[in-house]
Amino acid sequence: MDVMWDQVSTLDLLQLAPELQMPVFFFLGRHDHWVPPETSMAYFEVLRAPSKTVVWFDDSGHEPFMDEPLEFNRMMVVRPVS
Repeated sequence: MDVMWDQVSTLDLLQLAPELQMPVFFFLGRHDHWVPPETSMAYFEVLRAPSKTVVWFDDSGHEPFMDEPLEFNRMMVVRPVS
């Protein structure tokens, strides 16, 4: 991360990706100190996409897959569309 931080920390997703042509899912940890939930939600609110869903992990920081692996894996199950 140290090598990429200068570039990553200046990305403006509102400018680079204001719209996506696919369903979007945000998997957010309530205790994320790298990307505060308020920052993620500010982008989520203005992002245009066919559908958008936020999945909250109440006991997680930046890595819900590490902090709540069972719940994360449960949310990642792909279900067939009928």
